[in-house]
Amino acid sequence: MSKKVLLLKKGGILLPLHHRQKVSHGGTLSIQSVQRAADEGEYSCVVRSVDGDTATGTTFVSVVVSPVIDQHFFRESNTVDEGARTKLVCIVTKGDPPLRFHWLKNGLPFLAHGDTTVQTTEDSSIVTFKKVTSADRGLYSCVATNVASSANMTMQLIVNGNFQ
Repeated sequence: MSKKVLLLKKGGILLPLHHRQKVSHGGTLSIQSVQRAADEGEYSCVVRSVDGDTATGTTFVSVVVSPVIDQHFFRESNTVDEGARTKLVCIVTKGDPPLRFHWLKNGLPFLAHGDTTVQTTEDSSIVTFKKVTSADRGLYSCVATNVASSANMTMQLIVNGNFQ
């Protein structure tokens, strides 16, 4: 017995509505370049048999925006003199909360210690070095995560000074 699959969205309008939506022969809906305003909402699938039997399933699709780290504040490198103060600033300009931040140094988890602190708010995380030492040299990565995905950027901290 053959079945016909119909996908419906908001008020019973048959999909696809536009070029970003594609419905496969098996009834799978694919949406390219997802947009919250256009694509979030209630979707229904109606299966009707040749005999006229009908089954319907409905679900709400939420669109979550992935985090984007602002490149303006997160430079490729930061050169400081030994003993100076500096900050590594990671600001997320797009992305739905809640956001989680963590830092890596040379690819390993970074934990604040001594004269170094990490301060995190709803949309940013700042590593503050009160007195930079040669041991602080390295590659620092900020990783911002939400339920959609993660974003990361890496900066090299270069420390000038007399190292023995």
